[in-house]
Amino acid sequence: MRTILNKRRTRIEGEILSTKPNIETQTSPAPSLPTFPTGKTISIYVTVSILWIFFFDQFWTYWFSGSTLPVISKNAQALAFLAGTAIFLFFVLRKTNLLPQKLADIENENRKLTESTQQDLLEREIVEQALRGSRTRYQQLFEHMLGGFSYQKILTDDAGQPVDFVFMEINTAFETILNCNRSQIIGQRVTKFFPQIRSSSPDLIQLFGHVALTGQDNRFEYYWSHKRRWFSVAVFSPQEGYFVTLFEDITNHKESESKLRIHSEYLLSLNELTLGVLNRVNLDELLSVMVARATSLLDHSSGSLYLPCEDGLHVKLVAASGFYSDCIGLVHRKDCGLVQQVLATGAPVVLKDYRNWENRLDFKEFETTRAIVGLPIFADSKVYGVLEVQFQQPDRLFSAEEVELLDRFARLASIALDNALLYKRSLTEIQERQLVEEQLKHMALHDGLTKLYNRSYFEEELHRLEMRRSGSVGVIVCDVDGLKLVNDTLGHAVGDQLLIAVANILRQGFRDSDMVARIGGDEFVILLPGALPEVIEKGIDRIRASVIQANKESEKSLISLSAGWAVSLAPSDSLSLAFKEADTNMYREKLHQSRSNKNAMVKTLIQSMENKDYLTDGHADRLQFAAVALASAMQLPDKSIANIRLLAKFHDLGKVGIPDTLLNKEGTLTEADINELRRHPEIGFRIAQVSPELLPIADFILKHHEWWNGKGYPFGLAGEAIPIECRILSIADAFDAMTSKRPYRAPLSIEAAYAELQRCAGTQFDPAIVELFLSLHPKL
Repeated sequence: MRTILNKRRTRIEGEILSTKPNIETQTSPAPSLPTFPTGKTISIYVTVSILWIFFFDQFWTYWFSGSTLPVISKNAQALAFLAGTAIFLFFVLRKTNLLPQKLADIENENRKLTESTQQDLLEREIVEQALRGSRTRYQQLFEHMLGGFSYQKILTDDAGQPVDFVFMEINTAFETILNCNRSQIIGQRVTKFFPQIRSSSPDLIQLFGHVALTGQDNRFEYYWSHKRRWFSVAVFSPQEGYFVTLFEDITNHKESESKLRIHSEYLLSLNELTLGVLNRVNLDELLSVMVARATSLLDHSSGSLYLPCEDGLHVKLVAASGFYSDCIGLVHRKDCGLVQQVLATGAPVVLKDYRNWENRLDFKEFETTRAIVGLPIFADSKVYGVLEVQFQQPDRLFSAEEVELLDRFARLASIALDNALLYKRSLTEIQERQLVEEQLKHMALHDGLTKLYNRSYFEEELHRLEMRRSGSVGVIVCDVDGLKLVNDTLGHAVGDQLLIAVANILRQGFRDSDMVARIGGDEFVILLPGALPEVIEKGIDRIRASVIQANKESEKSLISLSAGWAVSLAPSDSLSLAFKEADTNMYREKLHQSRSNKNAMVKTLIQSMENKDYLTDGHADRLQFAAVALASAMQLPDKSIANIRLLAKFHDLGKVGIPDTLLNKEGTLTEADINELRRHPEIGFRIAQVSPELLPIADFILKHHEWWNGKGYPFGLAGEAIPIECRILSIADAFDAMTSKRPYRAPLSIEAAYAELQRCAGTQFDPAIVELFLSLHPKL
């Protein structure tokens, strides 16, 4: 760079020297040095010497006139004169020799000053000539710029807000852009020539004014609708109140960019609908993406996607973008409109003016639709749906290239849809398999009935807490009282419901950090990390309170629990021993209140039996009266009469285990219904066995449906092998049942009931007792 500058300087110096007079001839000569003439020097010396001799002799005579050494005095006088003369000459000669040197130095300085002045003048001339050349070049550059250049002054109102601007200078390219002459526009307001600038977007006056007043540069792209051209505009402010704009026509670039964008959108859609489809497991989301990508291929377009409805007669708009986004859910017949033609042909259908098409759908949502193209979407080798792309602009039509592009896109979308449906089916299978695995894993750790942890998990947790480093662990063991009785009398389904109810009570009564498990058929255990004895006792109190509340809320509730607890206060205390201690305490409590718990349960069952609909009409009372009358007539012992009275009341106790739906069933009973009903003697027998009050009649309850001929149930006893109490009860019960209303039939008349008893005497009933009953009954 320095070499280039030196060459340039040498060239300019040569130009200057060839065009300007010699600079040395214009400079003033150096000043002449002062001279000291020899005659003057001699005259001064003679004068001083005479004065010196005269005064020196006088001085010497005054001081040494009395000297006794005249010769020495004379010599001394001569020597003193010589010394004085020598000193004087030294100073004179020294002064005389310094002046030429000073004069030489002054001459050198003047010569250097002259050379410096010449150099400054030369460099100034070089700079001025360079500036003149640069100004010429920049003026040429300004005029030949391809982009527009303008220099403006901003105009503001009283509030200092920009309201207009004035053109100060423009270049030739700007003249071409504005299609005007420079002389016409310089000094004029922009709104005079371009009034539409007031409504421009963005607001150019405010934008340019901000730059001119703040000095903040700006760059933006602007579409000039009047010229239908795109411009890149750069704005900066050289001084406050003024701004410079640089315009560059980028219309071709924008058009190329638009084509590139369409191509990029197409490739993006291809990528998203093929490689990226696995990330879209939601079919609705995939359909929405298909519509969005299709419309993104063409500017200012809207789209919609129709799928057939389950009825096979209609189609539904399931996804949309643009103008039709609010129409999702619209349903119309598939045998009309553009959808029908696409479904029928399986090929793209293009309409230039949908509004005037004879087969258009009469929907207000489609009133603005102009050009439209319908494209088939395939899945499983058949048309799965119809993709539509629409324009609302009157002069916008689909070119052949655009239709081909959309058709290629629709085919790619069809492939993606096929893959998505296959993936969805595969994902469903995988999810089902994972669900099964999770269920199996859950089943391995949880009880299938109560959903509590099972014994395996309990033993793992017990071992883990056994290895703890600190803290206490409480153990509560609970056992459901009378579960076997419930299962035997009311059935295992009721027993299962009882267990589930107990599990819910235990789950809700403890913390999330506590572990509740079912470790046996009717046994539960709770592990309470960090719990102290008082906390455990409060937990048991909550259990008992919840049991009482549950039994109050339902008259059929049979919940009864026995509980025991223990605590391992430190890791050194065996947790396994604490569990055994809690189990022992539970059994101790169970033995202590076993009978009372069973009695309470039997009372609940009896109460449930008494509330049955078929007992509310006085059946038990009538039966007791008739059966006791027969027993008295046969002169049976008082003990047997007492048992018959009790049997008459509780012989159907087992029906508490029969579903109400079966007991109240209308119409003919099926064989399965009959078999289910025949279970009630055994159920009643089991209930009576655990009740001290009913134990004496337990065997009678079991056999009260045996027949005289041995074809009864449950044992098929015959004749006098059937207890007399059962034979008496069966006749009185049958007569009252026949003459009373039942859900499955109307009551019989007394005469018909008599006839039925006589017909069944010797088969179902003891004939002697039937005869006695008939003879006594009119008197009853």
